[in-house]
Amino acid sequence: EKANIRLKSSYKQQVGNVVLPFSIKTGAELCDYIRLCLLNSAGIRPDLDLLSDPGHEAPTVARYLEDLIGEESSKKKESVIKFTDLVEKLLTGQQNIQVANTLLQLVGTMPRIIAPRYEKKLEWLRQLLSNTKEELREALAHVYGLVAASLNVQDFEKAIKELLRSFKEKSLEHQHGILLALGHSFGLHILRRKDTKGGNKDKKEWKLFRECVDLVLSQIEVTGQNLSVSGGCLAIGEIGRCSPLPVQDEGDTSQLDNKLGIVEKLLGIVKAGKQSMKVRERAATSLGHFCLGDTKFPHRRLLIQRFIELAQEIKDVELHFTIGDALVQ
Repeated sequence: EKANIRLKSSYKQQVGNVVLPFSIKTGAELCDYIRLCLLNSAGIRPDLDLLSDPGHEAPTVARYLEDLIGEESSKKKESVIKFTDLVEKLLTGQQNIQVANTLLQLVGTMPRIIAPRYEKKLEWLRQLLSNTKEELREALAHVYGLVAASLNVQDFEKAIKELLRSFKEKSLEHQHGILLALGHSFGLHILRRKDTKGGNKDKKEWKLFRECVDLVLSQIEVTGQNLSVSGGCLAIGEIGRCSPLPVQDEGDTSQLDNKLGIVEKLLGIVKAGKQSMKVRERAATSLGHFCLGDTKFPHRRLLIQRFIELAQEIKDVELHFTIGDALVQ
């Protein structure tokens, strides 16, 4: 209500084509404050450090919101929708990680209510994937994946084809954002349809899925482009976290058309001292994810042995922690 009053006053802010009740900076601080209040109300001790991870205690927050909205569905649901609209306006005015994380938390904890509102706005989300800041692209790609996963199969494939079409025409940053969106979209789509009758197609026979996996894997082989390799590692890890990869178990270890070849390639990235630390950590995390999405993953023992061997060679503490996380997955 206060925001609507300010929109009609001289205090309103014009950012591009968007009229806001206050500045982007004020809006970002408001988003942080509301998220902290949400954590507190859900029984989680609020901490500023938690704001960088919208997924922290997400199931707990989701249950709290479901119970809250269920009490007075019309009034409280309307308040959530109005806040979501404000977040969208802020994000349209200027991309900001605080606002992007707020949208991600809203869509992620209330997909049934919020995701359908963006099914017709996927083009807008796709354009935001070109942002020059990597953390923003990662958050917005996750939002895109959550929305795309809520679509029926026909509309989902249409959204994926739009991403593939854009990939061929866009800048390196936008390609990176699209890779992440592909990973999140397929991972979440497959997860949501696992429990439905006749849910997933035979993934090895799903042509579009295989085409996208091939595209993601091709980026892991790009030399001299940390962004492409990083995006490829994150995307294939996200797909592998939710589903077995649509490739053969064994094959030529120098090729990425089989699981053993993919494992060897990612292990090589983890070991490569000249590779950026972020890329090496992404590769290690992806390897751990393969064992989650594929309960019969054939190279589990090999991974454990090689990780233990790498522990004696690697000196970087951060990478040791990442490998430890991958092992326990």
